[in-house]
Amino acid sequence: MGYGVEVLGVHTGAIFGEYWYGGAFGPKVLEVPLLIGLNWLVLVYCCGTICQRLALPTPLKAALAAALMVGLDFFIEPISARYDFWYWQENIIPAQNFIAWFITAFLLLVLFYVLPIRRGNFLALPLYIMQLLFFASLLLFT
Repeated sequence: MGYGVEVLGVHTGAIFGEYWYGGAFGPKVLEVPLLIGLNWLVLVYCCGTICQRLALPTPLKAALAAALMVGLDFFIEPISARYDFWYWQENIIPAQNFIAWFITAFLLLVLFYVLPIRRGNFLALPLYIMQLLFFASLLLFT
């Protein structure tokens, strides 16, 4: 689903805004790198697992986990062109991108919580923190 929304996004500009992928992530199918689908999966799994133990209703857990995903994206977007990840039309990151990221992540996370998926991975939080620190460091120090 994450890969599919990226394909629609790249081809229509209607979901995240006008953007296209560079070459940093390797082979593309339908103009979207295959690794982007894996990225959605890893982020949903990590953020969903981090929020799993919270004593909240599923929609609130999904919203909090989606906010974690958008928080990470907030650090990645400003450096995306610098590292040939993806490019925004006129180098402007539209607010629509973050809104669409939240909605897409929320829907994926609701599925994550209602489907019978093993969610007890102790590496989810360290992996999320490492990614956050990595991209924040790139943003701040390069």
